[in-house]
Amino acid sequence: MFPLDCSSLARFNPQEYGQQFVVDNRAGAGGAIGAEIAARANPDGHTIKERSPAMPDLPAIGEVVPGYAVDGWAGMWAPAGTPSEVISRLNQSVARILKQPDVQERLRISGAAPTPSTPGAFAQVIAQDIATWSKVVKAGNIKIE
Repeated sequence: MFPLDCSSLARFNPQEYGQQFVVDNRAGAGGAIGAEIAARANPDGHTIKERSPAMPDLPAIGEVVPGYAVDGWAGMWAPAGTPSEVISRLNQSVARILKQPDVQERLRISGAAPTPSTPGAFAQVIAQDIATWSKVVKAGNIKIE
């Protein structure tokens, strides 16, 4: 599990892997419309478990709404069937990139905290989130329209 922006991905050496990298950056909840609305709102907390070093005076949402704890994450994916040695090399490259001071500073300024992990630990985070949010969807009777 690690936050990684597109400019940091440019640090991958395509020759090391024998191919170019393609970044598919799909819009989601953090898209332009959501960002504009959030930018205009008064800050009342952010939805992570701990205060952000970038905004130490802004409480984490759990301080405002007891029991509420959600962490965002970003990760790098590879196609199914990618050999484990390639996954391991990619993971090592990402960890190396995330240790670079300028990358850490850019992420810190944006409120992100680089947290390199292992593919197995990342899979556990995903499985846990699927289980958590599946319960929320079921309890709320949320349907796709």
